[in-house]
Amino acid sequence: EDATVEDPVGTEPKVGIEAIKAFYQSAFDMGVKLEIDGKPRCAGNSVAFQFHVLMPGVKLSPIDVFEVNDAGKVVRMRAYWGPENMG
Repeated sequence: EDATVEDPVGTEPKVGIEAIKAFYQSAFDMGVKLEIDGKPRCAGNSVAFQFHVLMPGVKLSPIDVFEVNDAGKVVRMRAYWGPENMG
């Protein structure tokens, strides 16, 4: 219920299930497609991976880091990207 999504890092986090669902739904409503690039990296309670966000005329290549709790539920996601990761 109190999970957070900070996308990109440095912006105001979205907090809670409803805010996070609305954030992702708005992306998919715009026709965003996702494509994994390489293998995820796991350490401790975190997993990081690079992927591509594909939109008409735009390709964004962020690295997302997810933290999970002992029950395996996501408690925090941070997306690392900036203008230099857009093509």
